[in-house]
Amino acid sequence: MGAGGFGAVYRGMQPDGTEIAIKALETARESGFEEEVRVLSMFRHPNLVTLMGFARNGPKRFLVYELMEGGDLFERIHNRKKEFHWRDRLCVAYDAACGLSHLHHQTPKANLRG
Repeated sequence: MGAGGFGAVYRGMQPDGTEIAIKALETARESGFEEEVRVLSMFRHPNLVTLMGFARNGPKRFLVYELMEGGDLFERIHNRKKEFHWRDRLCVAYDAACGLSHLHHQTPKANLRG
């Protein structure tokens, strides 16, 4: 599907037909990986992508997320074929703010600084 800051992202399908996104992490940093998975799996909100699972294979690390239809925000903003109207942008900004607010008010607190 593309490449992010931490590695490639692949599209997959579970046996039940659910479409998923698989992020293959390029850096094999064991420290913090399990903690990240544990914390990310705790958060559920309609405006946050859901971490469905993870896997390790030697030094490789994989994160499995629900597939978000319509692509990512970068693609939508820069797609010259289809205009991204201001009302749509406002809805995206509001939804993102709701998701971030949810993270800030949950226990344990999410470390959003990276």
